[in-house]
Amino acid sequence: MNNMDEIRVATHDDIPMLRGLAEEFASSTEFVKCFDFDSFSKAWHCFIDSAGVIFILGDFDGMLGAIKYPDINNGQLTSMECFWYVSPSKRGKGKALLTAFETWSKENGCSTMRMVHLTDSMPERLQTVYKRMGYKAVEVHYVKEL
Repeated sequence: MNNMDEIRVATHDDIPMLRGLAEEFASSTEFVKCFDFDSFSKAWHCFIDSAGVIFILGDFDGMLGAIKYPDINNGQLTSMECFWYVSPSKRGKGKALLTAFETWSKENGCSTMRMVHLTDSMPERLQTVYKRMGYKAVEVHYVKEL
């Protein structure tokens, strides 16, 4: 990996620079409705100060955001991906974001990691990646617009 493909942890100063990627992500799926960057930004400033992390690929070529929390069933610390997006021109480099997330989860005492995928965003490809890396499918979420 060259310098343009390095992974780093986002700071508060990086959040405004994520606007382009966040808007690309939101427009790439039918499931992110009425995306509002100000809401995204406010939430991630709070998460970074408490239990969240955003990993950035290269020069804002990709991002993975996650939080950690105690599992409501047993209290064990769990990490959960909230978004994972790589610009189309950098696809194939995104696994490094997942590897960084796994490392962060272990270093933060998490006993479980949760990864998700949107049904309209390469589900077969992601299912293959996840299975190859030792993940198991656990549940499916359903959404109803009200």
